[in-house]
Amino acid sequence: MASPVDAMIMQEDLYRLKGWSTEWHMLFNPGKCKCLHARRKNMHYDYYMGDTCITSINEEKDLGVLITASMSQSQQYAKAVKTANQVLGMIKRSICYKEQDILIRLYKSLVRPHLEYAIQAWCPYLLKEIVLLENVHRRFTKMIPGLHHLRYEQRLKKSQESHFT
Repeated sequence: MASPVDAMIMQEDLYRLKGWSTEWHMLFNPGKCKCLHARRKNMHYDYYMGDTCITSINEEKDLGVLITASMSQSQQYAKAVKTANQVLGMIKRSICYKEQDILIRLYKSLVRPHLEYAIQAWCPYLLKEIVLLENVHRRFTKMIPGLHHLRYEQRLKKSQESHFT
């Protein structure tokens, strides 16, 4: 909140919400309510739902998307890349018959979903973020037999010839 007046307005809204929920017999569980102070200059006021103070947090994960008080998405990128690399490692260790078509299908069905899940919410736009995600793809193209000795751009062209999009 930008000012004490804003905090009071927010608290009044919470009191009205609590009153509404009591009137309609749809009670909130204040223990499950959380307050994320998202602005740097936020005064971090305590808010109450009824007599219970709402817990103040620095980050929250909802539907697999991590939201932090700083609004930085670096933890989301790191998690996506870590999971994708783990799945790539599992593919590399467990698949004996490494034909290009099979590897591409495995990549599309097992690895890419981790890199693309909720990407609209944590959209990578900085070069370092894009490179971080692209490194997973680099690692994958090195796994394809007959392509590991080529430069990345050449590996991409060769793998795209095999319907890799």
